[in-house]
Amino acid sequence: MGYDILWKVHGILMGSSLLAMTTGIFVSLLRKGKKNTYKIHRKLGLIAAGSGLAGILTAFLMVQTSGGLHLSSPHSLLGITTVLLLLSTPLIMLLKKTRTKKPARRVHRFMGFTTLLLMVTTVLSGLYFVGILA
Repeated sequence: MGYDILWKVHGILMGSSLLAMTTGIFVSLLRKGKKNTYKIHRKLGLIAAGSGLAGILTAFLMVQTSGGLHLSSPHSLLGITTVLLLLSTPLIMLLKKTRTKKPARRVHRFMGFTTLLLMVTTVLSGLYFVGILA
């Protein structure tokens, strides 16, 4: 695959990850206490993580194809940090071993909002990096 195709695939994957993450947060906030809220929120979070992981792998291929240096721009550093947070946020709740859910839920929420802010920042820096935002 060529660079021209890979950057579009990367943008679509990361955009869908941002959309799934945003929707997942809104579902948990607006549907609190309603039927299937947790299932919808969990699925959207996993879609966001999977799409983000696929997007970062596409970015790796894109840089490899172009002969560029990995992790050499602010966008790439923000991106890898964001994806690490994106992957670790659901793990907080999936791997909890405590009897009380409150501390884990508090950390999960904080990480989710932080991840969303980093995602938006990373997308904006990517748009700036390719020249769409001047």
